[in-house]
Amino acid sequence: MRELGLDPSRGGKRSDARRLRLQMQALFRSIISFEYHEGDDSKGRMGWHDMQVAPKAELWWDLQRPDQAGLFGSYIELSESFYNAIKAAPVPVNMKALRALKGSAMALDLYAWATFKTFQVLKKGKAQFVPWRALATQLGSDYGDISNFRKKALASLRKVQVVYPGFDWDQVEGGIMVNPGRLAITEKRKPLKK
Repeated sequence: MRELGLDPSRGGKRSDARRLRLQMQALFRSIISFEYHEGDDSKGRMGWHDMQVAPKAELWWDLQRPDQAGLFGSYIELSESFYNAIKAAPVPVNMKALRALKGSAMALDLYAWATFKTFQVLKKGKAQFVPWRALATQLGSDYGDISNFRKKALASLRKVQVVYPGFDWDQVEGGIMVNPGRLAITEKRKPLKK
């Protein structure tokens, strides 16, 4: 929590510890769904893959005294398919950038998206056009008016650019062009332990 700029010393209903715990539960209990379609709805090929993030967990966490260590160890068990997916294409993020952007949900989402998109573009070796509507859909945005989304996204992308100067993008008609830039973190880290 401290590394993200959150205060673990306060307890209570509106504490950072409570909000983090609720967000962790939402994330780890989520199911990521991938769906594809080829051809029209009446014929052609379609498929899906539903990937549970963490099927098992046990968290010993006292919200009244978040600094106090639990009597028993907490754990979160990632599903095998989720673990294999993040191992196959890891896209690390910079904790300082997360801390700097923590006041804006859209900026955080766009930072994570930018790190992944930069990874994809570098792998392919060529720039990729992303329409505003596609970006809004990817972020799960509920902006009804795409021009309103574009305005908010541009402001957030400028914030992202400050903490992630390696993100190389241009605003173009109808969306943005993501150019090969630099990864958010380039240093080698120890591999994840299973």
